[in-house]
Amino acid sequence: MSAKTDEFRKESAEYLEILADLVVEILKKSAESALSDENIPQDLTRSLVECLQYVYLHGDSTLKQISYGLGISTPAASQLVDRLVKKGLAERKESENDRRNMLVIVTESGINTITSIRKQKTQWFCEVLGRMNAAERESLTEGLESFVVASTSEDDDLDRSCARCGMKHVNFCVLNKIRTSRANEDN
Repeated sequence: MSAKTDEFRKESAEYLEILADLVVEILKKSAESALSDENIPQDLTRSLVECLQYVYLHGDSTLKQISYGLGISTPAASQLVDRLVKKGLAERKESENDRRNMLVIVTESGINTITSIRKQKTQWFCEVLGRMNAAERESLTEGLESFVVASTSEDDDLDRSCARCGMKHVNFCVLNKIRTSRANEDN
């Protein structure tokens, strides 16, 4: 054992960073395995799925909204949308309010695809959580929420995270708790 390994502690930032990287890799693999379902077009990339999911969760969206929500440039969002349109998973339509704005909408095929992917991911996650006891699940939730609170320092971080999430605002959401706490501090 090297001296560096001897100094390596469970509480160290280095170990937690490695652990976080491992969790991210595991989640990426679960997302990739959801793409292996026979009902999913085989040439869908994670980026395309994220774009499709964004529009699915947020409803008709402009390219500007998609680019902001995914944290990518508008040209990159446009390329993703073009690819989704070619695959028949999304379509563009003129905005009724402003003809200069094109809206991206999910097609029936896109809805079927993204709901299948989300179902696969949720099923995998439920299986993993089922191997944990209630105290471990609660500890995981509390730890992840604490990490989000500690790492979300700017209001822009909150907005981007909310945009990516796509859940309807619910009282128990950690981002809503942060927003409420900051509003109370400002008053």
